[in-house]
Amino acid sequence: MKRLNFIISCILVVILASCTGSTGSGGGNNATGSDSISWTAPTTRIDGTSMSSSEISAYRVSYGMDPSNLDHVEDVSSTTRSKSLTGLTPGTWYFWVQTIDSQGRPGPPSAINSVTIR
Repeated sequence: MKRLNFIISCILVVILASCTGSTGSGGGNNATGSDSISWTAPTTRIDGTSMSSSEISAYRVSYGMDPSNLDHVEDVSSTTRSKSLTGLTPGTWYFWVQTIDSQGRPGPPSAINSVTIR
């Protein structure tokens, strides 16, 4: 069972690595103090078997101004594939997304993306 959980976690890293910011690849500039991020839900595991959306209970969005300390965390519904981040002060903000499975276990985070707020 631990091996299966590890395999599922590994595939989520690969799939969620496609998370994007408002520019489609992160690293954009935004003067509004907010940004919207979106991601693609995983559909297969690393072993090639299908993954049902019913196995995902939520997505966890972590963000902050220090990529090694994403100190803002918000969970969103498993039916949601985007999140508006508001109240962002000027500077570069970093974010990643994780899945939370039906047993409450977080998967590994996606690649870190960023957006610059002016």
